[in-house]
Amino acid sequence: MNFSVIDLGILFGGLLAIVTAIAQILRPNKKFGNIEFFITFLLSGVLCIYLLVHFSEPNFDYNYTASPLFFLILYLASPLYYLYSHRLLIGVIDVKTKHIIHIVPAIGAFIISIFNVTGILTSSSFQIILRNHEVNTVQYLLSIFWLIHMAVYIILLEVKFFINHSYYTINKNMYPVLITLLYLKVALVVQFIAKIVFNPFLMKISLLMISIINVVWYAFTYIYPDKYSDLDECLGYKPVSNKRKSLLNRLNIDELHHELEELIENGKIFCDEDLTLNKLAALLGISHHQLSEFLNKELKMNFNNYINYHRIEEAKRLLILDTDRSILSIALSSGFNSTSVFYSAFMKFTGQTPVKYQKTCLQNS
Repeated sequence: MNFSVIDLGILFGGLLAIVTAIAQILRPNKKFGNIEFFITFLLSGVLCIYLLVHFSEPNFDYNYTASPLFFLILYLASPLYYLYSHRLLIGVIDVKTKHIIHIVPAIGAFIISIFNVTGILTSSSFQIILRNHEVNTVQYLLSIFWLIHMAVYIILLEVKFFINHSYYTINKNMYPVLITLLYLKVALVVQFIAKIVFNPFLMKISLLMISIINVVWYAFTYIYPDKYSDLDECLGYKPVSNKRKSLLNRLNIDELHHELEELIENGKIFCDEDLTLNKLAALLGISHHQLSEFLNKELKMNFNNYINYHRIEEAKRLLILDTDRSILSIALSSGFNSTSVFYSAFMKFTGQTPVKYQKTCLQNS
């Protein structure tokens, strides 16, 4: 098989997605920080490479989707991508038994494909001729329906996002995710057209677009680890490797701990919504690498989790002391720049919504 530049791009993006997912397993604590991230990137990488293998020209295989396992993975990718994007844009979904309905299409596609490849649904009536190619109708329709399936999830996510946000509450850190969703819709449209006109080149272009998403997100989460702490943890990113010499050797740990507590407890530095790892490190007179190692090694928390923990503690205090204040006002006073981020963090640290927490505490007092 002769690889073109496009083929190499798809292969690189697919392998990078798989490596990114495997980084979960290789993390020192052996604990998944974001299972949706792991599965989403693993499926994305596997699908890119699997489809690339079947797009060799000039003998393009129009029946490449014969594998039932392929359709199972394909239809599972849609709800998993939805969960992953929902986590970033709106908050973690509390998965319940009722949500099992989301895997029904995947199971259905899997069973239909088994019937097809075993001959139960295979007959001359299930073969059509499109652009001089004999195509299995069941496989063809399953692949078309998946494009619609994925598009519905993306549109549902966008609608839910804009219902929960106004222009003034959209966090600028959400822009990359929103742009990715728009970009992914374009890729789906290109793939839909490719399937309709049976054009392998357009199909490769759509796969290349998906591979580019993998590469961009891989780079983005490493360049800006403090913006997406959950992604930072999922990638297995550690500012200081166990094999490197510690950057804390020349620091007075007790003194640093005391200075940090002063900034947190008395200065309430966490209330600054623009607070970053670099900014806090500068206030402490150390490098951001030293601060990052200190938080991870001494306090067992990364920067975002540490700051959000104290922001939530402040919000809990305000919810009890000032019951007349709005949730938005309390969120902003605690250092959050949007209610969606506030709700997500509050659920993470307390297991309940701010309103429920306030109501429970007032009832018990």
